[in-house]
Amino acid sequence: MNVLHWHIVDQQSFSFQSEALPFFSDKGGYTQFNHVYSIAEIKDLIEYARLRGVRIIPEFDTPGHTKAWGPGGGPDFLTKCANDYGEFNGEYGPIDPSKPENYKIIGELIKEVKQVFDDSYIHLGGDEVDAKCWNSNKELQKWMAENNLRLANFESGWN
Repeated sequence: MNVLHWHIVDQQSFSFQSEALPFFSDKGGYTQFNHVYSIAEIKDLIEYARLRGVRIIPEFDTPGHTKAWGPGGGPDFLTKCANDYGEFNGEYGPIDPSKPENYKIIGELIKEVKQVFDDSYIHLGGDEVDAKCWNSNKELQKWMAENNLRLANFESGWN
């Protein structure tokens, strides 16, 4: 009972005030000035926990649960979902893995998170990725075929 698994960001809000990527919380937090934790506040909490024998492991769930990240990530950060005709339907899905710049963004975030949280672990989630959007996007499907990738068909209903 001495580990706090802190799901600090999620589908609804990006609550980590990144200094390297400030647009994530500026555009993806519940509000810019409330419900967003600065690095100084996080370090204070980590020290408070450490003095009581508690570790804090942050979770930055990816590539799903990232709707709040979208506005700060830029126009190609999230996958554009398509209708039956292959046209953008106005919805966004998980992070688009076909865009090289997205790996740089995630790399910058992980580098910063490692500096802030004094633990050997960062949880990156990876569960509950709704692949319907990825399956609907022709560009992403082409990229997957070119890279010999395919989506798993989970028995739990994820596909």
